[in-house]
Order: sequence, then C-alpha cells, then structure tokens
Amino acid sequence: MTDLSERGLETLIVRHLTGEDGTAATVGRVADAAATYGGSGYHLGAPGAYDPATAVDVAQLFAFLRATQGAKLARLGIGESDDPASPARRDLLDRISREVGVRGVIDVLRRGIEHQSQSLNLWFATPTPGNDEAARLHRLNRLSVTRQLRYGQASQRESLDLCLFVNGLPFATVELKNTFTRQDYRDAIAQYKRDRDPRERLFAPGRCAVHVALDEQQAWTCTELRGADSRFLPFNRGHRDGAGNPPVESGLRTAYVWEEILAPASLADIIESYAHVGKQAPDGIELVIAGPDDVAASGASG
Repeated sequence: MTDLSERGLETLIVRHLTGEDGTAATVGRVADAAATYGGSGYHLGAPGAYDPATAVDVAQLFAFLRATQGAKLARLGIGESDDPASPARRDLLDRISREVGVRGVIDVLRRGIEHQSQSLNLWFATPTPGNDEAARLHRLNRLSVTRQLRYGQASQRESLDLCLFVNGLPFATVELKNTFTRQDYRDAIAQYKRDRDPRERLFAPGRCAVHVALDEQQAWTCTELRGADSRFLPFNRGHRDGAGNPPVESGLRTAYVWEEILAPASLADIIESYAHVGKQAPDGIELVIAGPDDVAASGASG
C-alpha cells in the first residue's frame, strides 16, 4: 500500500471487493451486473442511493427484488420505474425498515417479510447440491459496499468510511484508521463511541450486524452501539498465544477481514450460521458474530 492514509486503506478494501476504487459510484450504475454475487464479488454502492429514513440502499434493494421476485413487486403495484415518489414503493421500504427495527437485520435476511399479500425473500440461502433453481437465486444475492456514506437523517454532513450492504440492507459499518498517520483502531473505537449516535437509524440496535474498528494491524468489533458504553471486542487471530495478528509476508495483517471473512461464501456462512440473534430486555436486539477463526474453520473462507 503506497498511499499511507485512511483513504488509501479505504481504496484498497473497496478495490479488492469491487475491482474499483469507489469514488465514481453513481445511482444509475446499479443495473450493471458485472459484479454479481458469487462471481467477481461486490457491487459498488452509490452514496446517493442510501435512504437515511429507512437505512436502506434503495437502488440495491430494488435491483435484487426485481431480479428475483419481479412478479411479486408487480402484484404490489411496483413497476419497473424507480420513481421514489411511488406510494407502493415507499410503503414497502417503510415495512422493511419496521421489520428490521423489530426483528434485526439477520432475522429479516433469514426469514424475509410479509407485505400485504406477498411473502418477500431478502436473502436466498446457500443451495444444496443439485438444486439448480436455488443455486440460480443464490447467485442473484447482491453484496455491495459504499464508501463515505452520508447517513444522517437530519443532516448530510456526517459520513462513514465504509458500509457493507446485503441486498440493500446494511450489514456492517467500518471506521478505518492507519498507524502511519498516528491513529489506530483505538481512535476508530473512540469515534464510534463519540460521534456515531445510536439514535441514528443506521446505528440503532439490530440495524447492522456489526460495527468494525479497523487499522492495518488490528480489527475490533461491536454488535450494538451504546455511545460511551459501546463494548468492542477483538476480532483478531492472535499471535504466539497473545493479542493482535501475526506478521504477514506481504500485505497487511488485517487483510483477512476483507479477503476472507467478507468473501461472498464466508459472508453467506455468517448470515446463515454464525450470527446469532437474541433479545436483551430492556436493551432490545442483540447480535453475536463468531470470531475470525470460527468462521474460517467452517471452510467457507477457503
């Protein structure tokens, strides 16, 4: 990595996931099928496609629904046009947002939603061998990553380094730091605790599976932001029976996060098997994500 800055690390991750640096993303490119799930990786998300009121990447969501359940959309009165003023479209977005708020993003991905007379899938699971139709639908899942996402409902000034979406639903937020600029993962954790208001839709309990504080040496994660009380835990592999990550011959010590854990098959494993959903009264939804070695042990990450 020659660009020794936060933005350099951001570019490195997005380029690995999508093949592009992510700075030229536009909403109109969402129909581009070059980066289909299970093929070349992630779609490049556009900041302008994100709806802060529902915490949904609208363009990615409807691209997924049209590709997999177009007839159901038609029965709901949602046509091919992407008219944001369509009442039927707005009703569906609001319903999905309410379901995620009550049940959490993992449960909505796993079990879908009921809206009016239609059952909608928000994720098509890994198929059993020989099930060609299930395999086709699974390939149409859309993983996407958006850089510098402006998430604020009241103001568009606040931005987030990276946000990963699954079929338009936010799955992970990422704050990046770089020790070459004299900041590290601890500064990213402090930023989450200080600047990322859990009253914002994106940061509310259950809206995202995980929030990641990352530099080029360590990764730490939190499944529920609570301001100063947010609890971050190491998501590292350990080194010589200690903390942190082992040295690597080339690249960065935390490259396993975007090269292995976030690989499509590994992320599917997390959604389907390694993310556990629970309830903690009176605090709401609790999500638990397995550590990197647990996920890698499944064989999904290769």
